[in-house]
Amino acid sequence: MKLGVLSDAHGNTFALKKCIDFLKEEVDEIYFLGDTCGYFPDLEGVIDLLQKNNVHAILGNHDAMLLGDTEIGKEKDLVYQLGHKKESLAESYSNYLKGLQTSCTVQFNGLNVLMVHGSPTNHTYEYVYEDSSFDKWENIDYDVVLMGHTHRSYVKQVNNTQFINAGSCGLPRDNGNMFSMAILDLEKKEYTIKKLEISIDAILDTYSDVHESVKNCLKRNNI
Repeated sequence: MKLGVLSDAHGNTFALKKCIDFLKEEVDEIYFLGDTCGYFPDLEGVIDLLQKNNVHAILGNHDAMLLGDTEIGKEKDLVYQLGHKKESLAESYSNYLKGLQTSCTVQFNGLNVLMVHGSPTNHTYEYVYEDSSFDKWENIDYDVVLMGHTHRSYVKQVNNTQFINAGSCGLPRDNGNMFSMAILDLEKKEYTIKKLEISIDAILDTYSDVHESVKNCLKRNNI
């Protein structure tokens, strides 16, 4: 069985569609590790794509922020662009987000796979970078742990567990025009990161209204 794993689309339906179209030719099932919204405007398009393509999804911190009662600071919301979504989101999309769990587990051929947005112990909000300390998870009862949230992809083995960050299919923070995903071959126990190069000009032509910091992130390391 092959799994494709995406994370952090953040309203960028343009890039998400290309990643899903690629994975549909490569894997048996697709999973999404959260953050449908924030930064780019098309939350609805992201949810439509996930549902249309039977993508299994969990909750991200931006999704939780959108659903929560906590006020988003004005300065942050200039970047996140969530405030107006909270006021105008149709009930069907709101219900979809409310129905998402904070984790997902998959068992195959004796392998236990955990999927979260943040970390194994703080499913939604904790950032786990490649150079983070993994000490508290060194004896975790999973063969594979999949994460997102940082927008930076990696595969790292800690004792008998593979920790994999799928990066971002909407707003990468390492190379801004290389949109990433993870591919897991659970039969062969092979775990890889795949990156698609997508035209930044085409994305900004589609979403011209994003914050300047988002534009700069897309241009990072590829100018």
